[in-house]
Amino acid sequence: MPRPDTIIVGAGLAGASVAARLPGPSLVVDQAPQPGAEASAQNAGMVRLLVEDPVERRLALRAESLLAALDEHWPDPPSTVTGGLLALVHDPAHLDDGVAHLRLAGIPVEAIDHPAEVAPALAGARTARAWWLPTA
Repeated sequence: MPRPDTIIVGAGLAGASVAARLPGPSLVVDQAPQPGAEASAQNAGMVRLLVEDPVERRLALRAESLLAALDEHWPDPPSTVTGGLLALVHDPAHLDDGVAHLRLAGIPVEAIDHPAEVAPALAGARTARAWWLPTA
């Protein structure tokens, strides 16, 4: 192995993304059994796409695309697509813009009437609106 230009501590979302984007050789040091296996800074490894802030939403879309590209290089990918559900007690209209933006970007977003069908833990919960992102 050539001498690394950079040593990266941690192979979670941030460390793996940095390693993939650096131009020179890098060495990633992590104690987990495989890259991206831990909670990755308390977010359980999730990339939340449906957010209010359009800048944050664009960054999340970019992060999701980078993670998908990283998965192609590992025989046992560090991330798994499980889908994402956002259920709200109050329906802030500004998330309608987020839904439209994601749909324009080609991300499937489905409005659902019964979120407990997707997430049984929500059975009996009062929700005003919910969206399912199957590929998130």
